[in-house]
Amino acid sequence: MADKVIVNADELTSITSNLESIINDLDAAYSSIQKINTTEYYIEGMAKGQVSIFTIADARMDELIAHYARLQEYVTYAGETFVEMDQSMGKDIAAKEK
Repeated sequence: MADKVIVNADELTSITSNLESIINDLDAAYSSIQKINTTEYYIEGMAKGQVSIFTIADARMDELIAHYARLQEYVTYAGETFVEMDQSMGKDIAAKEK
């Protein structure tokens, strides 16, 4: 086990930004899947019953987006918590120096 926990604020910001980008890409793909699911060709046309994978993909994409959104919330919370701890420790040190 490590003796120290080192938190790099820039790294947390970068991770949050990357997660946001991933979520945006997944949202775009999810939107496309939903559009395919509602096209007449898919519902009533030749594809009817042949490409049921889109129904499964729709559900899985929704789950995947939810997982990445939750991960982003955890990373954001961790960053906020470390900032609060840092500020609190700074105040304690300043108070002891007086």
